[in-house]
Amino acid sequence: MADKRRLRIGAICSAGGAPFFTAADLAVRTSFLDYADLTLITDRPCGAEAEADSRSVYRQRLEEKDRVQFSTKACTILKERGVDLVLLYFARLISAELFSVIPSLNVHPSLLPAFAGINALKQAVQYPVPIIGSTLHAVSAGVDDGSIVAQVATPALGTFTADELGPLSFLHKVYLTLCAIDLVANDLLVIKPASETVVLSEGLRVTASAAPAIQTPSLLSAFSDFQKTRSALEGYLVP
Repeated sequence: MADKRRLRIGAICSAGGAPFFTAADLAVRTSFLDYADLTLITDRPCGAEAEADSRSVYRQRLEEKDRVQFSTKACTILKERGVDLVLLYFARLISAELFSVIPSLNVHPSLLPAFAGINALKQAVQYPVPIIGSTLHAVSAGVDDGSIVAQVATPALGTFTADELGPLSFLHKVYLTLCAIDLVANDLLVIKPASETVVLSEGLRVTASAAPAIQTPSLLSAFSDFQKTRSALEGYLVP
């Protein structure tokens, strides 16, 4: 694997941002990222802002209701910060004024194309399905319909509520966030935003749970150590 490049990441959050900051902590711990290279954009007061402040991560709040105006202003900030990749943990859609300019990925809590849109985990429980997963996909004009980059899944056979499966979904989101950082930093994933083209390298590592999986040994080790602190159900994920 070629040497990774320095990666500047922007996160757009409307809630706590825990998956992003947990993944960022693991990446920083392994010297894969630096907090100085992160930027947070929010659209309302939320827990993600406190998470950013506790790590001295640069942040701005854009309380702009119009989607195009929000995306335009966010793009300006992120470009000024030299951001290479935008990750969404967001309750709203963004527009082409952002995703056609800067490579943008969304982490969605279902195995797309199943259960797109809001309340995906609740949809999965109500269906019900015996496997719970999440999807990393390119952002497009539609709702969760961009090109799929990676998916992770684990069995959840039994009677569970969406709240009970929340910690498992959280683990999936942390994993896919690390996967996104890993793939882009090592040029194993190329996103051409103007044409909405996504190209994954061939021969990537996969596991029984993830395709593609985390590639870099130090990130994989950091995630595995983190996983050991989680519940038995979350242990079924093969990283």
